[in-house]
Amino acid sequence: MDTELLTVSQTAQYLQLSEKTIRRMIGNGSLPASKLGNRTWRIRACDVDEYVSNSCQNKPAYHLIPLFSAYSLLLLLLNFSTFLQKEYRKQYSK
Repeated sequence: MDTELLTVSQTAQYLQLSEKTIRRMIGNGSLPASKLGNRTWRIRACDVDEYVSNSCQNKPAYHLIPLFSAYSLLLLLLNFSTFLQKEYRKQYSK
């Protein structure tokens, strides 16, 4: 895919995403596109390929997210538990 122009539908099919997602990506600037007329978008195939190669290089370490989330949740629960204990003591120590 070089200078070929793709429609939103073709791009969505190529990336296996919905057309709404492609339009959202165009709107937020993560996928360059040119508007033809009022409602028609065209996306250069080379921009799609560049998007794919960049997204592959910038992938976050998803295997760390569940561990981080579990740790954060544990800290949140511990802090809330401490808060509840203090409030309980205040209320019933009177």
